[in-house]
Amino acid sequence: MQITVKHQLFSSATLTIETGAIIGITGRNGAGKSTLLHLIHEQVASTLVAQDSETLAVDFTPNVSAALSNWQLPKRSYDTLSGGERVKMRLAQAFASSRSLLLLDEPTNHLDSASVAQLIAQIKASKQTFIIVSHDRYFLDSVVDMIWAIDHGTITAVDGDYSHYTAWRENQRALQAQHYATQQKQIARVEQQLSELNDWSANMHKESTAKHHPKAMGAKEYYRAIAKRADKQVKSKRKKLERHLAVNRVEAVKKDTPIHFALNTAKPIGKRIVALQDFSLDCLQHCHLIVTRGEKLHIKGANGAGKSTLLRAIYQHAPGIFVSEAASIGYLSQSVYDLPLDLTLAHYFNYDNSEQEGLIRTQLALLGFTPKHWHMMIGDLSMGERIKVKIAAFIFEERDVLLLDEPTNHLDLPSREQLEATLANYEGTIIFVSHDRYFSEKIATRQVTIEEGTIHLPKTAPTDDILALETERQAVLGKLSFAKPSSDEYHKLDRQFTALTTRINALK
Repeated sequence: MQITVKHQLFSSATLTIETGAIIGITGRNGAGKSTLLHLIHEQVASTLVAQDSETLAVDFTPNVSAALSNWQLPKRSYDTLSGGERVKMRLAQAFASSRSLLLLDEPTNHLDSASVAQLIAQIKASKQTFIIVSHDRYFLDSVVDMIWAIDHGTITAVDGDYSHYTAWRENQRALQAQHYATQQKQIARVEQQLSELNDWSANMHKESTAKHHPKAMGAKEYYRAIAKRADKQVKSKRKKLERHLAVNRVEAVKKDTPIHFALNTAKPIGKRIVALQDFSLDCLQHCHLIVTRGEKLHIKGANGAGKSTLLRAIYQHAPGIFVSEAASIGYLSQSVYDLPLDLTLAHYFNYDNSEQEGLIRTQLALLGFTPKHWHMMIGDLSMGERIKVKIAAFIFEERDVLLLDEPTNHLDLPSREQLEATLANYEGTIIFVSHDRYFSEKIATRQVTIEEGTIHLPKTAPTDDILALETERQAVLGKLSFAKPSSDEYHKLDRQFTALTTRINALK
């Protein structure tokens, strides 16, 4: 089938969709990927799996029930599910539909590695046609046979997987840069010739009006004729150059807007940031955990294990969780709907004066926002742009503890890479949940896993000495929670805690 795309985001494009094709759509945040999916959905009978959704009406037909069983999902209300489980339910409902065309918008967001592998297998085994928006490099290379790349309003179709597309794109950009440089030299040479002819013509016109020539009238006509011929040559060459450029002009390679995050901590704080002692809530039971200043802790676990529950509990200072009173905490939830969607960026980033406004707008520009975004409603931003708005708030507030729940979801690849580099150099404390292997390997200094309702340390079990010291440290922590911060007992226990932590770290 063929579709014609006309929208203010795109140049007019005609795209062909072959039956059984698996097409991946790539592009930067705000380029129009989700918009393109919705435009296709309006023109062609299809099932659309949205990037994120707060609500979903599910009819538990036999087909849907079988699909849910395949994803090992119970028949539960959508609003009681975790982020990953919600994605699975949306996918199950789509695969159970009778539509031959499935439109998937960021389907791997929130999914654990086992679920991504299952999705890959299911797509490969299906006879349906797929158009998929994704920033997941591994996923795209695993399933797609064509890329539709959106770049500066132009949609380009390239056969092959994502890696083949990136190699093709780099080659095309190199050729374009080479042809542009060659054409610029040609233009410069013609412009030089035109300049010389203009100078010659000007001299001839000057000579045609000079009074010192003998037989002045004949000389004047002679020079005037030469000047006219030079003027005609200039006009002819100029028109020839313009006609050539009208057909064959090579544009300079458009540079991608660089993304820049810069996170600073507010102030030095104590060594103990977060501590759980026999903490229980919902699906979590008898959890023990200590996070010290400067750690970058990766919390792993399957979808529905309780990772997001734990982050929310830490942020809310739930009973059974110690959080340093000096800690300034920033919390990035999975949801892209917990921002005030009816506010513009100008109103959301409340500023007192023009200097503050300038600083805010400069930072937003570094995150890829343009002046037009300043007066856009947050609800009109792409999902990735909303994530950047949240991160921008952390930058302005200089938080020294960050709780990040799937921070790379919805972000384009350049933004992910820049965020990775920024967080790796961030001097504060980070506790994060992520299924992005590239991201977690670059950021984490330690990992724990939530499994069977509790927190497990790495399976490379600590020695008996470390276990004994951990037990002693937990006992000291329990006493600290009851001591007054200003008391001698508190300071004594704090010194004991610090000494035990030093010994434990030395043994690891």
